Amino acid sequence: MKKILVVDNHPLILEFMTTLLAGEDYQVKTAENGLEALDVLSQYHPDIIFIDLVMPNIDGETLCRVIRRKPQFEKTYLIILSAIAVETKVDFISFGADACIAKGPFGKMKKHIFDALSEAADMDLKKESGNIRGLEDLYAREITGELLSIKRHFDVVLKSMTEGIMEITDDNRIIFTNPAAISLSGISEERLLASDFRELFKGDDRRKIGALLAGLKDHSAALSDGVEAVINDRELEIRVSPVNSGKKRRDCYSYRYYRKKLLAYPSAAKGKNGICRHFSSWYGS
Repeated sequence: MKKILVVDNHPLILEFMTTLLAGEDYQVKTAENGLEALDVLSQYHPDIIFIDLVMPNIDGETLCRVIRRKPQFEKTYLIILSAIAVETKVDFISFGADACIAKGPFGKMKKHIFDALSEAADMDLKKESGNIRGLEDLYAREITGELLSIKRHFDVVLKSMTEGIMEITDDNRIIFTNPAAISLSGISEERLLASDFRELFKGDDRRKIGALLAGLKDHSAALSDGVEAVINDRELEIRVSPVNSGKKRRDCYSYRYYRKKLLAYPSAAKGKNGICRHFSSWYGS
């Protein structure tokens, strides 16, 4: 029996996919976001994974990249389920997926899903050219296009910042990290994501960071004072910018490293719930 994992934050999609696939004699597990998917994948090795693009707690594109860097999932067939394929170009092959289906009426999605499953069954079949199934049935939404444009803008800003940024959940697990943070930590993205932020520190620093996180009661403003700690043999000053969307807490943390001294650098929220931590590879004189 083929094993399938469906990752989507919409319960209706999870119910539809589970009913459809279980009826075709597939073993199906589900996850509501990228972080939960990584937890499932630690104990479950699916042949095929359906992945939503826009999700909280690790988006679909990042999840695909992380999965592709894990040797045990080298031959796992990744199929994107996208509700934004009409409004923006989804270059799914560039981040490691094998196929992409535009979300639409379930009756029409059903055919595209079975077509993708047929191709997945032939592992020797050449990867798709990048064509997205189901676009002919949909129309672009202007507001969605505008929101995606804003998101792309902030993504570019975050990725180009010299300050390292990490975002963590209420239970201190990392769900976002920019290139500067990866460089400063000396740990790859696939190892950082889903890990406990506190585990980046050792000894007294770990206890100090743990106490800081445990003591965060007011999530409406950044802490006025930074906390000094060491990561990857670099002394950093950590600043916290809590972000509250009315659901679970996430906070933003900023770090900036200098060769001779530490300076505070105000943190900036990523625009959604989470804890962001910023590090900088810029060296002072």
